[in-house]
Amino acid sequence: MTDAPRPIDPALFDNAVPASEDFFRHANGGWLDANPVPPEYGSWGAFHEVTERNQQLLHRLLLDAAEHAHADGTPNRMVGDYFAAAMDEPAIAAAGAQPLAPYLERVAAATSLADVRAIACDLQPLAISVLMDVGIAPDFEDANAYLVYVGQGGLGLPERDYYTRDDERSVQMREAYVAHVTKQFANLGDEAEAAREAAERILALETRLAEACYTNEQLRDVNLTMNRHTVDSLDELMPAFGLAGFVRELGVTSASVNIDNAGFFTALETTLAETPRRRFATTCAGTSCAPTRVRSRQRSRTSRSTSSGARLAVSSSSGRAGSACSTPRAPTSASRSPSSTWPPPSPSTPSTVASRWSTSCWWRWAMQFVAPNG
Repeated sequence: MTDAPRPIDPALFDNAVPASEDFFRHANGGWLDANPVPPEYGSWGAFHEVTERNQQLLHRLLLDAAEHAHADGTPNRMVGDYFAAAMDEPAIAAAGAQPLAPYLERVAAATSLADVRAIACDLQPLAISVLMDVGIAPDFEDANAYLVYVGQGGLGLPERDYYTRDDERSVQMREAYVAHVTKQFANLGDEAEAAREAAERILALETRLAEACYTNEQLRDVNLTMNRHTVDSLDELMPAFGLAGFVRELGVTSASVNIDNAGFFTALETTLAETPRRRFATTCAGTSCAPTRVRSRQRSRTSRSTSSGARLAVSSSSGRAGSACSTPRAPTSASRSPSSTWPPPSPSTPSTVASRWSTSCWWRWAMQFVAPNG
């Protein structure tokens, strides 16, 4: 007969230390001694253990989905294909930047604010927030309801202060960011000087948007960020862009949404109006947005980005619900080649899935040079 599980394990205590002298050590000393902080972590505790265990469970589920046969269209088949493609590093390296070509072609062909808006609308349901963040969460004013939140966005660095602080570490962080973006343009075949200039323009534009953003401290102030607007009134913030129609095209059917920072959207409208198209065209000419350069350079080089998320490479034919945005337009016949496909491959295509994690920020970076005049 075994003992019943004990709610508190005495081995977790350190009875050598009286509770009256150091209660924390008395209550946790045994566990602390048995669980030193792993070298790859800054801290360690019970919640870390839970997280690690969950990661191991998820890993086993992914391996099972990838290693066993499952019927087409089933969740196990889709998850297994996705995981197998994302782990196929030889295929990722062989594909290089080629899976990006159809997307870059579309960005390169953009000539108006309407084009920018259409591309941003198509990407938003894929969790790629080109210009702003849009999501659904519980309504902070009504726990029984959900609410669409439309918020500030468009930044490549984590938040506003990364752009505005002038301490040494922040300056170094921005320099590293520019170097990273420069390297990614170079990975697509850009010459060093052109890549650096493009990266610096990106930082300048993001800095302009950051200056209109709330700080993290302000974003935690519910009284400041809870600002319910009727959808029909959103065009007062961005009349040229047509924010009301943009939100509707994303599938929003509610009468109202929340705007966290109205000032950001007026600043975004101005920024879009004042960013020259020619700057974008020049950047594309020098940074391999031209698909022929992408293809020719990738025959002799491969690249892997460390950008922000496994989230791109999905065409409108993937059947995402809740989006009425326009279908991505095919490149003109003059810009096509036998190695260029449109629409891009579906999410289950290995070359496309494998490139997702390295492509999300490319759309944002490229899009930031498009505007309705210049």
